[in-house]
Amino acid sequence: MNVTYDVHLGELRTPEDVTGAADLKAGDYVGVSAELKGTWATREEFVAACRPVIEAVRATGVRDPYISLYMRESRDTETPLYSLAVEGSYQADMTAEQLAQCVTERIYVDDAGYYMDAEELAGWQSEQSSAARDAELEALEAEWQARLDEAEAAAEQARAEAEERVAQVQAEADERVAQAQADADSRVAEAQANAAA
Repeated sequence: MNVTYDVHLGELRTPEDVTGAADLKAGDYVGVSAELKGTWATREEFVAACRPVIEAVRATGVRDPYISLYMRESRDTETPLYSLAVEGSYQADMTAEQLAQCVTERIYVDDAGYYMDAEELAGWQSEQSSAARDAELEALEAEWQARLDEAEAAAEQARAEAEERVAQVQAEADERVAQAQADADSRVAEAQANAAA
């Protein structure tokens, strides 16, 4: 569906100096990126679709090109996305089974809303797990803080009730002392009056 290429010359030369693969030197870099049309159910099927493109690039005579092959994202998120990077002739000469092991598979993760490969998925799941643990710890902290606040409120109420009770007892004691003092004064006055009579 789409093909792009990059050419980087290792030495100071102009594009006019390079008219074909024979003019390329060891330090030069050629990269080809191709988007393949279609969907494939397995890595092996994808590699079979990639093979003609790999051979076509090699037929140009470019030495050890970097070939990137990939699928376009589909509306059918149930279909995995495959991509394959072929670096140099050694990898290009691999069997279909060997190349299948080099294919990167990306799946659509509903909770994230985008495609991920295995490494990205593991990292995302770790982040989600860490976030869940953080949320759980925050919830526990909030629960214990609520319990502490409740205990402090209960202790404050108990202190207030105790102080109120102490004040009440003190008032009753003061009243009894005052009454006893009044009774004593009355008896002394009565005794003095009787003695004077």
